[in-house]
Amino acid sequence: MTPAAPRKSKALIIVLIIILILLAVAVGLYLGFSFWLNNVNLLLPGVSVTDSNGNFVADLSGCNPQAAENTLKNAVRNHLQPSLTVRYGDGETETISGDLLTYDIDGTIQEALDHQSQHFLLELPMLWAGIIPYTDSVTIQPTGLSEEGQAIIAAAAEKIAAAVDDGMAEFTWRISGDNLRITFGSDGKKADLTGWEEKVEQALLQQTSEIQVETIVDPVHIPTAEELRELVYREALPPRPDGDGGTLPAQEGLDLDLDTAAYILSGAAPGKTMQIPILREQPDPSDVAAYYYQDVLAEWNSTIDGTEDRLFNVVKAAAACNGADLQPGDVFSFLGLVGCPDVEQGYKKAIGYLAGRPVLMGGGGVCQVSSSIYTCAVYADLEIVTRANHSYSQDYVQLGMDAAIAWPTLDFQFRNSTPYPMKVICETEGRNLSVRLLGTRYRDTTVETEIEVLNTNHHGIDYVADETVPRGTTVESEEFHDGTTVNVYRLVKDKDGNVVSRILENTSEYGTLNQEVRYNPEDIGPWTDLATPTPPPTPVWTPAPPPASEAPTEAPSEAPAESPAPAESQEPPAESQQPAASTEPAPEPTPEENLPTQQPEPTETTPPEAEPTPDAAPTETEAPAEPASTEPPAESSEVEPPLETPTAEAPDAGASDTDTGTGEE
Repeated sequence: MTPAAPRKSKALIIVLIIILILLAVAVGLYLGFSFWLNNVNLLLPGVSVTDSNGNFVADLSGCNPQAAENTLKNAVRNHLQPSLTVRYGDGETETISGDLLTYDIDGTIQEALDHQSQHFLLELPMLWAGIIPYTDSVTIQPTGLSEEGQAIIAAAAEKIAAAVDDGMAEFTWRISGDNLRITFGSDGKKADLTGWEEKVEQALLQQTSEIQVETIVDPVHIPTAEELRELVYREALPPRPDGDGGTLPAQEGLDLDLDTAAYILSGAAPGKTMQIPILREQPDPSDVAAYYYQDVLAEWNSTIDGTEDRLFNVVKAAAACNGADLQPGDVFSFLGLVGCPDVEQGYKKAIGYLAGRPVLMGGGGVCQVSSSIYTCAVYADLEIVTRANHSYSQDYVQLGMDAAIAWPTLDFQFRNSTPYPMKVICETEGRNLSVRLLGTRYRDTTVETEIEVLNTNHHGIDYVADETVPRGTTVESEEFHDGTTVNVYRLVKDKDGNVVSRILENTSEYGTLNQEVRYNPEDIGPWTDLATPTPPPTPVWTPAPPPASEAPTEAPSEAPAESPAPAESQEPPAESQQPAASTEPAPEPTPEENLPTQQPEPTETTPPEAEPTPDAAPTETEAPAEPASTEPPAESSEVEPPLETPTAEAPDAGASDTDTGTGEE
């Protein structure tokens, strides 16, 4: 039986070992938990925060520092931001509220951690588990005004000052002509805001519910000469870049003489008005001249077509406008510079328009200059004062961009609507006309035009019988136009191409001018059916009564062959002497064809083709020399311009010139 004792002792030893191991593990776990609690800075259960009056603010039980900070911030915002009532003026009040104060949140949390660090390390698990009861209350303190609170308080001060201050103590001033006009105020009242922010801060920290802002006397302020000089002084500056691609205009300098100002101010008194002379200084003219006129605001080039006389007129008108200087606000007047463009003023006769018909007139062609300047004014985005279109469209500018002139009633004018001086440059070289507007570009914009054609009426043909035209040929006028009505829009675009504005620049209505085709009445052509809708009658030829004593008795006696007749240039005048014996019995051949010169002349001129004898023709033409002398106006610039000279000048005249000279459209 004795051998069983060793077995029992072995079992007891094993049990003891197991117990020791378990105790070691438990102690290890306890110690580890204690070190962990100490290192993670967890606030123990029972930790709370109160304000300076002992009022509960927040429970921080079990919070780590970050969670405790967030909890305190919310609690401060919701429970610890006071409001303050400010009394001022005549019983008025202003409430100041919001996130006004800052609080020491980090210090409060650290204080709570310091309190629990006073306990022994091994106590922490038992304190955490509640085995050992633990409570701790820390107080959170405000530290001063927050940035948001400072802004709120400053805004309240401005409101209170504006409500109380009557402005009586202020002085007023303005520049009137060459004087500084100053009016002094009188004693007034204002809010006493001395140390305003500190007062409000202390009231909030001490949890005061309201404060009073006193109203005090505001004594009148008499400025010194130096104070006034600081108010009005301005440096004289030439034009200069503004940094955004534009230009600042020249600036006039302003100043005060301090001795003079001090002497005048010595007599200042409340409510009194005084004047102090202003000293003005202009920028250095050399700086201004060097800066102005450096930018080409717009440019237009065209060819001067037509006769040498028309070229002369364009050159003369361009010279009259060249170099015209326009200060800001000045109005350019074409007639004001050119004057009356007639022969008496040195201009020559060229094709223009009178009552809508092309005629020779003094100054014909000058409208090419006015139209080119108008085009530049539009593209420079300037204000147009007055402008009218021509009777017919022109080809030296875009459609709708012409400017007609008629002395003295019809002028072209534009205004320098920029803040800088401007020059008009009109130069000619050979048959080239160049117009430029020089100024200072102060806006980063461009101008485009948009032309809307509303309707078009194509020109027709007017056939005109003319015995001076060699048989088998025709003479066609170069002056003809299609009738058109257009709208012109001015589009202003910024530097990125965006349309800033779109305005209707003008509406131009142009008439229709048919082409004139002159033919020999003995020829057959497109005009035949128009002129003779039925077979022409054969009138009986009777000689015209001689203007002198000699009568052409031989003319009707023979009927020679017609071969020699075309060689005689004097024979047509003899025949044209016969309108009295013409075909008055066959009037109105084709009224629907709108042929203004197509009268019964074709039937007058066809019968007498074989009437006079060759050897009798010279005798007959001597007598009717007077009617023959009415034909040369076709080659003369002085006789009968409305009828004969336009047709004679048409091949040489500028094809698109509608200058009116002293005529009107």
